[in-house]
Amino acid sequence: MRTPSHAGRHPPEGRTHPRRQVFSPNGVPDGKALYRQVTALKDGIAARADPFGVAAPLLHAQLAWLMHPQELSERMAALTTDLWQLQWHSFHRSVGLPSPDPVRPHADDPRFADPVWTESPTWDLVKVTPWINKFYVLDLNPKKSMVRYLLDQGLDVFITSWKNPDESMRDVSFDDYIRDGVDAIVQVAREFSGADRVHAVGYCIGGTALAIYMAWAARHFGEEAVPVRDWTLLTTLVDFHKPGDIEVFIDEGSVAHLTAQMERKGYLDGKDMASSFRLLRSNSLVWHYVVHGWLYGEAPAPFDVLHWNMDTTRMPYAMHAWYLRELYLNNHLIQPGALTVAGEPIDLHAIRQPLYAVAAEDDHIAPWTQAFRTLHHIAADKRFVLSSSGHILGIVNPPVRPAKRRYWVGSAHRTDKAAQWRDRAETHAGSWRDDWMAWLKPRAGELVPARPAFDERHPSLGDAPGTYVLEP
Repeated sequence: MRTPSHAGRHPPEGRTHPRRQVFSPNGVPDGKALYRQVTALKDGIAARADPFGVAAPLLHAQLAWLMHPQELSERMAALTTDLWQLQWHSFHRSVGLPSPDPVRPHADDPRFADPVWTESPTWDLVKVTPWINKFYVLDLNPKKSMVRYLLDQGLDVFITSWKNPDESMRDVSFDDYIRDGVDAIVQVAREFSGADRVHAVGYCIGGTALAIYMAWAARHFGEEAVPVRDWTLLTTLVDFHKPGDIEVFIDEGSVAHLTAQMERKGYLDGKDMASSFRLLRSNSLVWHYVVHGWLYGEAPAPFDVLHWNMDTTRMPYAMHAWYLRELYLNNHLIQPGALTVAGEPIDLHAIRQPLYAVAAEDDHIAPWTQAFRTLHHIAADKRFVLSSSGHILGIVNPPVRPAKRRYWVGSAHRTDKAAQWRDRAETHAGSWRDDWMAWLKPRAGELVPARPAFDERHPSLGDAPGTYVLEP
């Protein structure tokens, strides 16, 4: 029978003694090694049981209440009164009678300050995550459609409709999205129109992909042979240092948890990401409908943007895992040469094509001050526009009379700060699209007879909006 080991003995040659990991040779505990092991054990348990760090704060709150039983009893008693007042308030509202709010928000809490909570039955506020939604937000109806607007301006429009990935596309990478997506549509547009170069537009994550493509093309084709003459970015980030409200979900543990989920399934379900964004805007996207639908019994009004917002798509494992880690977590896109995409090192400073960039004043997905930082990494001529409203309505913003919104516009330089630019920018009522066309049309060449929608080399595959957008 082998005798139990003790601190003074050494394991046989070739074997590792388990106590050597946390004890020094003289038997004294190694504090640093012990701390590392305990930390690793805690992190492992947390990653499995509570990957987003939600349970711990809730537990602490419950313990705090238990430590103050008198205050807890008082609040429980007050809750009964509050619930009765809420039911009475709901009855009054359901029959159209005025009724003051039974519970007033704290004076320091601005989330319910908007009069829409008490004075309006509906709320046109939309949140969007474009990389898990479909293209038709730019073609919702004839009045809002940017596609129709551009056609009416005499421009040919080519627009991507991304396939909705399933498990079979788990290994599709960001390289594939650049080569077989962005570059493919640029080349098709050139072939179809006969133009030497095109104007390219990117929206949100599509804009981030376009910025990467522009840097890739500068390296791949050479500066003089880039197939894009000039380009537009709409509510786009390339610097992810402060990426908006989504930042609360971006840390090593969260990214590792999402990556593990995607690795098992082969994709990220758009419903999961949409739920995260609903939590970020829970007042408007969750509680608004609880109050008006459940408490007041009001039927929601038809709303095309909200329907689009819920029409989510999936993202393939390889592409989205790379995107979350390299862009959001590591912020490598703004570091010259830190990323290699489709065989080329990426350097945004190599882009020389003129840029028109649009941000939205109330954007919580791509904050305008962070979108402005894109200009610090582009050496070409730049014109920057700040539209009123948010991530969607600031872009889906057709010219109307009288004007509903306004915008600030002016040239921008790499050394500008966002506040300094805004102080000198011109303010205009209306839609920024008028200024965009004044900037773009002189670059677009002469008008020619309208082309058919397909030809022998590019046959029609079916009626608009195509098949990918209909995939569940």
